[in-house]
Amino acid sequence: MKIIAHRANNNGYKENSLNAVLNALKLDIDGIEIDVRKTKDNYFVLHHNITYKDKIIYKTNLKELELDRLDNVLKKINTNKIILLDLKLENLDIKSYIKYFITVNKFRYY
Repeated sequence: MKIIAHRANNNGYKENSLNAVLNALKLDIDGIEIDVRKTKDNYFVLHHNITYKDKIIYKTNLKELELDRLDNVLKKINTNKIILLDLKLENLDIKSYIKYFITVNKFRYY
């Protein structure tokens, strides 16, 4: 059985945030799960709900949101733990998503 921190186990930090991820990876767990959404200007951000501060994420540019970018989070973590990405698909083009991850040098495929 594997123990996975849902939404990066916020533990006092904003869920699905860089700080929650970094904190969760220090715990004695097997991995983390984070929610991913795409902004209007094609950035991938960490957030569970379709809205953030009354703005629909896929209809809003990144600069109007106070959310962590997925690429920045992935660049700051160095772990062999499981990283599960829960893709929220309202406007997500899977081909661009895969291409995006190929460019992230720390991402490993299993």
